[in-house]
Amino acid sequence: MEDKNKAELELEFIKNIISDSRRKVNDSGLSGVIWGSLVVIGIMVNYFSGIYHNWDYALYIWGILLAAGWTYTFLKTRNVKKNNRPETFALKIQNAVWRASGIIMTIIALVCSIQFKREVSDLVPYSYIINSMAIAPIISLILGAAYYVTGYINECKFTSRLAYGWWTGGIILFYMKSYNTFLVFALMTILFQILPGIRFYRRSKES
Repeated sequence: MEDKNKAELELEFIKNIISDSRRKVNDSGLSGVIWGSLVVIGIMVNYFSGIYHNWDYALYIWGILLAAGWTYTFLKTRNVKKNNRPETFALKIQNAVWRASGIIMTIIALVCSIQFKREVSDLVPYSYIINSMAIAPIISLILGAAYYVTGYINECKFTSRLAYGWWTGGIILFYMKSYNTFLVFALMTILFQILPGIRFYRRSKES
């Protein structure tokens, strides 16, 4: 009888961990909305800069947008620590995956975007290995991996399926040559990040 009660308590403990982890994934939907919105703004700046052949302000705007995004992330992380909110091990892994992905995407975006700003690239060497038009498809693949891991950790099929959208879109973007690449990537961000983020955030408020 004692062993049975112990097993039931352990089962309940595991269920609470899974439930808590899923709840906090829903809370993090706001981050997806904010980052996604900033990215869409930057992508549209790239689109119009390409259409009008004027890249004078694109790099500066991206710098401001990335600074705003990372500032939000820093303040949010500090607020969590300040309030001593407990984190499950699964959530720690998930946050590490997203932080690492964010750092990689930021590096790729900045290093490859420098070639658009000639007076900057004259002073700072820019990459000849990755063409600037490859930024969107590469970032799509990275986001797909992050969503897949997140969905796997939290046993959320919806989140995992978002990864297939990012991967499929990334493959398509590799074969696009026009500035419409930016429009497609902006649409992908809305469909696979902003709208799901809103869904997660609303669900967290209802629970």
